[in-house]
Amino acid sequence: MAIGKTISAKAAKAASGAKAGAKLVPPTTRAVITDVALKSGGRMLRQAFEKKMLGSVIGAGAKAIPAQRSMAQTLIGAAAAKIATKSIPGALLVGGGLIAKTLYDRHQKRKRGEPVE
Repeated sequence: MAIGKTISAKAAKAASGAKAGAKLVPPTTRAVITDVALKSGGRMLRQAFEKKMLGSVIGAGAKAIPAQRSMAQTLIGAAAAKIATKSIPGALLVGGGLIAKTLYDRHQKRKRGEPVE
C-alpha cells in the first residue's frame, strides 16, 4: 500500500505543477503537444505490443520484423486499422480479409510441405 500512496502523492504533485505551468502555454500549443504525446505514446505502445506478440510466435527474430516493414505495408496496415475501427462492416471486412490471408498462407505452407502450426 505504501507504493500506491507514494505514486498518488507524486501524481498529485505533478498535476498541481502541470496546472500552474498550463497558464504559461497557449491552448493551441497545448493541443498540439497533447496530440504529439498521444500519437507517439500510441506508436510506442503499438510497437512494444507487436514485438511481444511476434516474439511469442517467432522468437528472437521478432524485433527485426517491425523495422523491416516497408512504407507500403505500414500504410496498408494503418488504412486497414482505420477501416476496422470506423464501423462494424469495416471490422468484418478487415477481419474476413485477415482470416482469408491466414488460410491462404497455411495452404501455401502445406503445398510446399512445410509444417503448419
